[in-house]
Amino acid sequence: MNNSSYNISEVYFPVPDTGYAVGDNGTIWKTTNGGEGNSWTTYSPSIQNSLYSVFFTDVNSGIAVGTGGIILRSTDGGQNWTTSISGTTKVLLCVYFPDVKTGYTVGDAGVILKTTDAGETWTPENSTVTSEILNSIVFINDSTGYTAGSAGLFKTTNSGKHWEITPSGTVYTLNSIFFTNDQKGFAVGDYGTIIKTNNAGINWETVSSGTMTGLTSIHFPLPDTGYLVGESGIFLKSVDAGLTWTLGNTGTTAYLSSVCFTDGHTGYAAGLSGNSGIILKTVDGGDNWSELPIGANISWLSSICFTSASTGYATSRYLSSPRIIKTSDGGNSWSALFPGSTNDLYCIQFLNADTGFAVGWAGMVFRSTDAGETWTSMKSGCSNHLYSVFTTRNNSTFVVGDNGTILRYSEGGNLGIPDKKRIKSLFRLYPNPTDNKITLENASGTPSELDIVIYDMTGKIVFKGTSNSKPRTFLDISFLQDGFYIAEILNSKGIDRLKFVKIQ
Repeated sequence: MNNSSYNISEVYFPVPDTGYAVGDNGTIWKTTNGGEGNSWTTYSPSIQNSLYSVFFTDVNSGIAVGTGGIILRSTDGGQNWTTSISGTTKVLLCVYFPDVKTGYTVGDAGVILKTTDAGETWTPENSTVTSEILNSIVFINDSTGYTAGSAGLFKTTNSGKHWEITPSGTVYTLNSIFFTNDQKGFAVGDYGTIIKTNNAGINWETVSSGTMTGLTSIHFPLPDTGYLVGESGIFLKSVDAGLTWTLGNTGTTAYLSSVCFTDGHTGYAAGLSGNSGIILKTVDGGDNWSELPIGANISWLSSICFTSASTGYATSRYLSSPRIIKTSDGGNSWSALFPGSTNDLYCIQFLNADTGFAVGWAGMVFRSTDAGETWTSMKSGCSNHLYSVFTTRNNSTFVVGDNGTILRYSEGGNLGIPDKKRIKSLFRLYPNPTDNKITLENASGTPSELDIVIYDMTGKIVFKGTSNSKPRTFLDISFLQDGFYIAEILNSKGIDRLKFVKIQ
């Protein structure tokens, strides 16, 4: 295989010695000696589709997926491959089986297909979340959680099985969420956005930040004391449970990606200064900050967390080597950890002193059970970038990322696609901005009955209506005040959410 002229998209080993690889022009390779030397046998099914993902439930039974909605199935260790009907022409990018019968494949435009008969037949999964980026996730108890990103806020009340849109009162991208208890929470984002809830996310209100600078990370070490960081070295502090925020001075214009405090006064912020990573430390509640020595070849530090007053971890991206660094002395010195990846890692979190997860580029998930000394790569079942990880009190770990990706892992189980929910955008809304009328078009071309709800930026419902099987729906919105609005459209395929601006 070393001399292959084809690109290889994915390699998968169901057992240590037997592995499969897929790539251009429908080519499939197999090894039975752990991939040593030129020991790969080539199989070429009669297709020209590029193959992007392969998964075997044992040494004999496997599925490969790729362009044009192609799904190939083998039951004899790759000797022969048959085509299964996918019902789509979209590119399929990833396939994963949590057990021998049940499998999922996902692809462009939010396509999710499911099989319950080991890949013989496939059916589309209804979509319920978003096709946009999810940046942050948090759970306030074992069943109720929130995730946020460029499409706003989403909520689950059944441990991640289903997610629903929650009006947030903002049209701006949200980058970080933090709850101080089961009722009170905050989310921050672009253009100085801070929103707050006092009733477990039922309602959200905007809090003034006093800045239009993007905010990237929030942390409350104490119920009344909270800290924010963001672009251009910005730092904000609250001492009244988030009612008001005061601008501080970090002494830098660095892009600060992440903030973590070990108590009310001692905290750390990590990010990018020029072309180099930076970690700042304060011991007086943010009044003064000092830059810590982190060593050479460290680029953008995207996430930082501490498991104790002395032990902390940070992950890096871009030109960095290593990808994870660790301190055992409160940041005075940092040592390199090598999880087995040269690609970007975007977030790290430890659920206790020993067990932690790091997530990042193209679906990478790594797990450590020895305080970061060694890391095991976990098959996430997707190729989307992953940006945030959170572990609930009952040890269920959730990961979120690009294209509405939501993954769940429970101890002793699998990390994979079953909890990954998306919605492909089925509708167009125009003109946008608009004045008195707006057109909602069903882009799929298939008529369907719609329920339409319009929210203003406080989350108040300002319009409810229905449309009966029309390809286009014309709405009179002359009664609305000028401003930003969100149109929520519900049909049999799920929920879509579109933003628009009303102007005179």
